[in-house]
Amino acid sequence: MLDFVTVVFDDEVALLQWQAKSFQKFVDKQDIGTIYIVDNGSQNCNVNLDWYGNYQDKVKILTHKDLQVEMQPHIDGWRTQQLCKLLASAMSDKTWAVTLDAKTYFTKKFAVIKDGKPGVGTTESKIHSSDAVKYLEEYYNIDLTQMIGPGGVPFFFHVETLKERFDHLVDIRDVQNDKPKGSKGFLAFIPYAKKCKMSRLLPYFSLKTKDSPCC
Repeated sequence: MLDFVTVVFDDEVALLQWQAKSFQKFVDKQDIGTIYIVDNGSQNCNVNLDWYGNYQDKVKILTHKDLQVEMQPHIDGWRTQQLCKLLASAMSDKTWAVTLDAKTYFTKKFAVIKDGKPGVGTTESKIHSSDAVKYLEEYYNIDLTQMIGPGGVPFFFHVETLKERFDHLVDIRDVQNDKPKGSKGFLAFIPYAKKCKMSRLLPYFSLKTKDSPCC
C-alpha cells in the first residue's frame, strides 16, 4: 500500500476527472492508502469527489495552509509545485509515496510494490540529455542504454529518506540561526564525496573534470 500525491493548478482541475477514472480502472483500491490532491492555485479549487467513484473515501484535499507553505513573490508556481510534492509526500505514513501531475493518467495495470520495492519501467536513455548520459557512462564506466522510466512522473519517494532530508535541512537552518553576530553564515555547500582527497570513495573515481579537485 502506498500514497499518491497530485499537485494541481486551477486551470488543470478538470483533468483530474480522467486521472480519477484511470485510478479506478488500473489501480486496485486495496493498494491505495490516501490520494492527496494539493491545491497549488486559488486555494479554493473545485475538485468533484464524485469523479473518484467508490475511491472517493481515499481522497484528501490539501491547501498551502495544510502544508505550511507561504507564497513568496520571487517563487513561481512551478517551484511551489515541487515544494508541495515534497511536503505532501513527507506527510505519508507509508513506506512509499508516488507523485503525479494532474495530466498524468494510468493506461495499464499499475504494479505497486514487489518485494518491498515500487514497480517501475525503463526508458531509452537517448531521450535524455546526451551530455548527461555521456558523463554518467564515463564516470561509472558503464554502457547506459536504459534508465528507470518514465524519468519524471510518476515519481516514487521513499518516505523515510525524504523525512530525513527535511530533518537535515531543519538542522542546517538551526545552525545558521545560531551563527555569531556579524557572520554571514553558510555561503556554499561542497559534497564530501566530491572532495576526493578526503573521501573513502577515492579509489572509485575514474573521471576527472576541469572543476574536479581530483585533477
